Amino acid sequence: MQAAKKQTSDELIKFIEELKDQWVQTIDALADPLMLVSQDYKVVRSNTAMAKVADMSVTEVIGKTCYEVFAKRDTPCENCTMREAINDKASKSWELQLGETYYEVTSQPFANASSQESGTVQIYHNRTEMKLLQDQVMQREKLASIGLLSSGVAHEINNPLGGILVFAQMLLKEMDKSSPHYKDVEEIEAATQRCKAIVSSLLDFAKHRGAIDQNKKSSVPLTSTIQAALSLARVAFGGSVKVIEDYEEDLQVFADRNKLIQVFLNLIQNATHAMEQGGTITLQTRLHSEHEDQKKYALISISDSGIGIPDEHIKRIFEPFFTTKEPGDGTGLGLSICYGIIKDMGGTLEVNSQINQGSTFAIKLPLKYKALSST
Repeated sequence: MQAAKKQTSDELIKFIEELKDQWVQTIDALADPLMLVSQDYKVVRSNTAMAKVADMSVTEVIGKTCYEVFAKRDTPCENCTMREAINDKASKSWELQLGETYYEVTSQPFANASSQESGTVQIYHNRTEMKLLQDQVMQREKLASIGLLSSGVAHEINNPLGGILVFAQMLLKEMDKSSPHYKDVEEIEAATQRCKAIVSSLLDFAKHRGAIDQNKKSSVPLTSTIQAALSLARVAFGGSVKVIEDYEEDLQVFADRNKLIQVFLNLIQNATHAMEQGGTITLQTRLHSEHEDQKKYALISISDSGIGIPDEHIKRIFEPFFTTKEPGDGTGLGLSICYGIIKDMGGTLEVNSQINQGSTFAIKLPLKYKALSST
């Protein structure tokens, strides 16, 4: 009788051990980090993915707080829904941003042997790629809407402005320069010219919401195109601006050369504006290949050693009408137009910046071909 009970007990223990092994193998197979967390935020169980994120072993993770392990914090994460999930006895989700990585965190209450909620199962889903795609869609929709609005507004005010400008110029021709009103009419002409320039920028911005005319695209050599833009920009250079040119030979892209010059000129001018006390502009081209699709691209970078761009401005820098310049000094359309031109050419325009260390604008364009040097 005792032997039979012992055999039954051994079988039960073996069965439980097998269930435990299966459970461990199951959660370890999950790609998403997972933890069982007690009400005081202590990790009760962890899978391998969580230990990898924490750069610890599974046994090292257990006993530490969830916010210490995952978020590297000393206090619970903001917006954490763990307590709410426990109190409501229902699954809760919230968003956690760690640096440039976004996670959707799910808190699911779990019960102990007495069926009393004693913590939550915390699952961390990486949503960075989805977040980036959502931001890109929203940006494109915003640009399209503003493009339509800009086009309508610009056309409505362009003709009246033209009339004001013509009459002001006629008055200046007929009016004696000694007249007390001569300076006033000159100011009217100058103000109208500024308004016309803004309208021109609006129309240019609206025009680039559509695709670039394919008939104007051709094989464009990058080195000579960048140098053409640089020659135009040098007119406004001070003596304290140094230019470093570092080009990879024979890189060519299929693009509209004039539009590329417009983009390069705008970025070079912006670089000089960021270095009012002088500095260095570095122009560089490189052959670049993406591991995902094995396609080759031309990577063009325009860097400055200027004041840098604050983090809160980086996310908005390509938005239409966003500018940090004083009123009257800029429309905030230049970078947005550049962004649209590069997108229409099938490329990307990104920025990386550090305060007081400078900024780098990186353009990636599909490569037309790389001419081989004759031997």
